[in-house]
Amino acid sequence: MLARDEAAADEVARQTVQELELVAHGWFHVEYSLHRREFIAYYRGRDCPPGGLILRAAVPDQLLTLMDRVAPPGWRMPDLPVMSARQASRLTRYGAPGNRRSG
Repeated sequence: MLARDEAAADEVARQTVQELELVAHGWFHVEYSLHRREFIAYYRGRDCPPGGLILRAAVPDQLLTLMDRVAPPGWRMPDLPVMSARQASRLTRYGAPGNRRSG
């Protein structure tokens, strides 16, 4: 019985993570820890300190509050393109057309 309840709770958490990822617009990568039973968000912003910024919360609303404190104003605007679609966030990768590796 307990295992079934845990499995149902885990499935709800997975769906919640997908919803949070949509809200995050690429500013955060969101996961759910089955071991700790908590939501985790990794900040992807340009002003992120060395070593990254990891947010942890027991419930989604608490995580969103923490995310609001970290991300720039307006990061949750519905018409904002995802971070990966913004010109400033694109990375040059070796092997892509037009890129040459020196040395």
